[in-house]
Amino acid sequence: MNPMNRTILVGVISVAVAASGFCQAPAKGKKPASTSPVTVSVPRPLLPDAIAGWEAKEAPRGVTDPVQADKDNAAALKEYGFQSAMLAVYKKDTETLTVRAMRFDDLSGAYGAYSYYRGTGWPKEDIGTGAASNHNRVLFWKGDVMVDATFSHLSPMSGSELRELASQLPAPMGNKALAPPILATLPKGSLDGQSTHYAVGPASYAGSGGVLPPEIVGFDREAETVTATYSLRSNPAVLTLIDYPTPQMAAAQRLHQGRQPCTAALPQTAYRFRPGFAGSPPQRAHRGCRQRRCHSRREPQTAPERPL
Repeated sequence: MNPMNRTILVGVISVAVAASGFCQAPAKGKKPASTSPVTVSVPRPLLPDAIAGWEAKEAPRGVTDPVQADKDNAAALKEYGFQSAMLAVYKKDTETLTVRAMRFDDLSGAYGAYSYYRGTGWPKEDIGTGAASNHNRVLFWKGDVMVDATFSHLSPMSGSELRELASQLPAPMGNKALAPPILATLPKGSLDGQSTHYAVGPASYAGSGGVLPPEIVGFDREAETVTATYSLRSNPAVLTLIDYPTPQMAAAQRLHQGRQPCTAALPQTAYRFRPGFAGSPPQRAHRGCRQRRCHSRREPQTAPERPL
């Protein structure tokens, strides 16, 4: 059981009372009913009523429709496995803090949504499992939850306030705690860690700055992609890796790509397949062969990192 969940113990007691008001003796040969407690697990709300001195103007509102969580990016949220969200506006004196916490099917979805919203080159922050900021907006993720917070004004305590919120988020277990295996295949040398974007569908790929036409990628074949920027001596370059469940799917997609009009993009793509194995979802397996080719283009220089 998740230790972050609230637990309610419900005891069941059977009492029989006679019409005359006297207790009836149990029937001969029968044992009294068992009074073993029943354990009920209740998930902790994603957002509390108060965070480090910030008080919610109204009770945090829960939604299960991605359109209510973010109308403009609902299609991408669906691809990442959106489950639910909580929305809240907090007040402290004259300042406001607007928070949107979204839960996904697993850690991969939360990381994917974080990489989708985070702009390339946003300074890295020390909150949750990973975080980045852009002026008064801060994104972070932990487990299967991604949090988008906007301060009216930043203060020296803003980082610690969000770290307190992150510490209250539950941690997923089992398969839900596995990171996207494709991330482990990215070459580490010269990699800009704040530039990786993980996508699992055409909306999330195009919205996070994918450099190839979505139809070339083959998301209808359960493709997953990761795009990252590298700081090379000559010029900054972008590498795109495409991951398929089987080598047959990868080969079929390459054959399909050969019939596409924009074949100039094909030699710039990296391909890899992920074989499934018994007891694990195919998208979580990560051992297998891969074929690599680099995709590169000029990228603007990113802003230097600064602590929050």
